[in-house]
Amino acid sequence: LKTLRFDTIMNTSPRGHIITTAISSLKHIHCDEIWQITRVNSQIKGTLWVPELAPSQALYGKHQHEWKEKPPETWWPLYEERFNNELKSSEKLGALRKLWRLIADGKSVALACFCPNHNYCHRSLVGIFLERQGIEVIEFDIRSIKDNGPPQLALFEWEI
Repeated sequence: LKTLRFDTIMNTSPRGHIITTAISSLKHIHCDEIWQITRVNSQIKGTLWVPELAPSQALYGKHQHEWKEKPPETWWPLYEERFNNELKSSEKLGALRKLWRLIADGKSVALACFCPNHNYCHRSLVGIFLERQGIEVIEFDIRSIKDNGPPQLALFEWEI
């Protein structure tokens, strides 16, 4: 993944943008709104809980009970297909439209969940969906901080 300086990317677009990240990295994020896109409301201070952008209970349960301990290569394509189908539901499309309006108004919004690896996480699938709509999406990975320097943001580089 490419990385860009945090202070550089935050000021590049007159339109707003999306930052996707793990909840554990939120203290390093500066944005207009933080949406917690999880199945359960953990009541994290400063976040808005948006379960509409989390996986369905059925998909989440399948992951927890059947796939969680298996190598991601064995289950990720199935998860990806099912979640992408879920993104077409009226519930999820309503939340995505609200998000799109915020971005069109120049807001920056973070989408956060508990998954440590964005490569196998629904937040990356939401990000890909939004990129296809012309929205700038940046994955923030706290592990990209090197030598106590400023945080780095990684741009999605997906082969679609």
